Amino acid sequence: MIRFFRVLDWMMTLPSVLQESFDSKLRQYQEERNMPILSNIERRALETGRQEGRQEGRQEGLQEGLQEGRQEGLVEATRVAIAEVLRARFGPVPTAGLERVNQIRDESQLRRLLQGAASLESWGSFEELLEELG
Repeated sequence: MIRFFRVLDWMMTLPSVLQESFDSKLRQYQEERNMPILSNIERRALETGRQEGRQEGRQEGLQEGLQEGRQEGLVEATRVAIAEVLRARFGPVPTAGLERVNQIRDESQLRRLLQGAASLESWGSFEELLEELG
């Protein structure tokens, strides 16, 4: 049966200019009558394609969501680590300083701040680093 449809499809192949004209006229006809002309096989193939597309879209969305969640978790964990290191080294940390750290979303900047929190001599030096980053 599949071979039969392949032969039919092959026999009905039009030159590209004529195929475009046919497709255009067919679309116009379908729109005017608000009814697509599809065979049962085309309808099944279309539905199968839609289902596969939905599944693929779900998978891609899930993967993107997981990656984004991991990234956000890493950023948040680095912010928490910065605050803990600052408290351990310099005592109470000004709220405004922590708010500025919490506004930073760039992972490399946060890593730099964490290194600074662990190695700089004073809270003032850390504030200068914060100013430098932005």
